[in-house]
Amino acid sequence: MKPHYTQEEANEILRRAVERAPMKDEMSREQLEAVAAEIGVSPEALRKAEDDWHAERSDKEERLAYASLKRLGFYKHLAAYVLFTLMIAYVTGAENDPDGMIPTVVIALLWGIGIVCHGLSAFNTTSAQFDAGYTHWRIGRRARELAARELGRLGSKKDL
Repeated sequence: MKPHYTQEEANEILRRAVERAPMKDEMSREQLEAVAAEIGVSPEALRKAEDDWHAERSDKEERLAYASLKRLGFYKHLAAYVLFTLMIAYVTGAENDPDGMIPTVVIALLWGIGIVCHGLSAFNTTSAQFDAGYTHWRIGRRARELAARELGRLGSKKDL
């Protein structure tokens, strides 16, 4: 063992030790402050780290919600594709008439290309397209939340 460690080495060793240490399910804010103070972390640095953690966690949760929404849209699109293709096959009599199969196959292939593209878009959460869509969705979501809050505030003033 080394007698001295760089800050990076010490941080990594402490991170690993904390991960391995048995701990209760929860830690109170006071306990967190006490542990931080014991290892020389200022209250201000702890507060900033906690704020960063909350922001990252909130962003991850919102990204998951957006990804789930995109996947739900894909599943709805896929269900419509399957049902409509089956309906077209039935209406055109594709099961009895080989010539009736041509429109069904053309529709299924063309729409199927769209389904594949939609699926690739819905399940690829690392693309620039996903990031742009997520940013647009998040801004719209915030705007709707602010509008609802303002409408609620204005509605409560009318009651006075």
